[in-house]
Amino acid sequence: MSDACIRRTHQVSSGSMSATVVAPVLGSVIRSARIDAGLTQTELADKVSVKQSTVSMWESGKQRLRIHQVIPVAKVLGIDPTALLAAVDAETAQ
Repeated sequence: MSDACIRRTHQVSSGSMSATVVAPVLGSVIRSARIDAGLTQTELADKVSVKQSTVSMWESGKQRLRIHQVIPVAKVLGIDPTALLAAVDAETAQ
């Protein structure tokens, strides 16, 4: 995971981001981790059994990850599931 992605995740979990910046955080975490993992949206989608359009909506913030998807997505992306949960938590706290 990139340093910027880790910093954003840390900032979210520590509550230091403003509400206007928080909304796209989950999508940013997923996108950064996907790119760092060398995966396309289609490849990530195939590995977690969703459509490519679902991954696109996650990354754009138009759809949130469902709780049962957190661990499989994190596993495929090679990140700690708490990074995704922290981003979801920050978004729902707005």
